[in-house]
Amino acid sequence: MRAAEDKYRAREKALQAQLRDTQEKLATIKPADDGSGTVQLTPEQAKSVEQFQAQIISTRAELRQVQLKLGESIAALKNRLVVLDVGVVPAAVAGLAFLLGWLRAQRRQRRAAQ
Repeated sequence: MRAAEDKYRAREKALQAQLRDTQEKLATIKPADDGSGTVQLTPEQAKSVEQFQAQIISTRAELRQVQLKLGESIAALKNRLVVLDVGVVPAAVAGLAFLLGWLRAQRRQRRAAQ
């Protein structure tokens, strides 16, 4: 379970770094000022902006999926711990109590037989 969480965390960090890098690249694209106060992008810049925006969208979608899977993994672990706490531990304690009671009864029977 720990390995899966580590894998999701590593992928999450990688996606966040990729998103940050893409946003920084997008911010570095400087539009040209045509002198009339209107800012124009060259066709190459416009294409780059579109590509970066598409990359940001896909990275965010993948990041959401990774975070969702991580949340599901954590929820599954929580459910296992609840089952362990509520069911297995009390059953083990009860079994131990019955075993100790049986051993004491056996010991008493042996002493009474002597």
